[in-house]
Amino acid sequence: MALSREERRLNNVKQNIIDITAIPPSPRTLAEGQILMSMLPSKQLGLFAKYKGKLWRTYLTHDGNIYVDKNLIVNDSIRTQKAIVRGKTEFNGDLVIKEGKKIYFDSTDTYIYANTDNPEDLVIGADADIILEPDGGVLLTSDMTVTENKKIYFDTTATSIYANTQNPEDLVITSNEDIILEPDGDVFIAENNMVLGGESYNASAKKTLIIGTGTEPSAFSDGEIYIGAKDTADQGGVSGLPREATLMLFNEREPEAAAGIFKTDDATHKLIVWINGTEYYIGLLEL
Repeated sequence: MALSREERRLNNVKQNIIDITAIPPSPRTLAEGQILMSMLPSKQLGLFAKYKGKLWRTYLTHDGNIYVDKNLIVNDSIRTQKAIVRGKTEFNGDLVIKEGKKIYFDSTDTYIYANTDNPEDLVIGADADIILEPDGGVLLTSDMTVTENKKIYFDTTATSIYANTQNPEDLVITSNEDIILEPDGDVFIAENNMVLGGESYNASAKKTLIIGTGTEPSAFSDGEIYIGAKDTADQGGVSGLPREATLMLFNEREPEAAAGIFKTDDATHKLIVWINGTEYYIGLLEL
């Protein structure tokens, strides 16, 4: 039975079967214009064609995954819900991540992202510590705010600086040993007082050194004097004296015995002091 015109047309345009080989072809083994499919060592099925002496290829997928042997060059955008990168990735342009979207490191507890505030904040979270390892310094061109009762530690938890929870808050500095101030200039207290050991004081005092009662040293150190406050009851328990704080001086040089230079004979000792570059004597009566 003779074939119809449509049947003869279909027979003429029928595609030859594309061979599938176990070994990928090379430009030398594939004829010009030939198309071949081959199973790759990666278990992917590749489609190969030779055109103008070059071997062209593309990989097929059965599970939705696409694998690239070398470089993936994208001239526009890549949009993805989840990206897993193994190895090194270089960006020659900007990498823009939308607000609230995070870059995770190892686990969802360690990340960096911009929140949804306007303007946005950069948020860094860590499963443990956040460690900065610059070759140079760490520079802040704006303010750094540490919330109340959160501490900045130096070497150990015994050395810290923080603002407590009082209102208004106090700045608290703790140290495992000494606190040393080494300014290039002076140390200024602008308007308020400096308090040494005083638990409470009169609120009207301004620009004053307030010293709570303490303990005098057992011996002097060369080139130093001690200024403090001492309770009168500690002065040998003198009868009739109330228990009140008095000025306590501990000098390297002992007071000298008076030699009739005062108008009253009650003075038993004299203490040398300097006021505005002039030497003076203070008469003292030993109790």
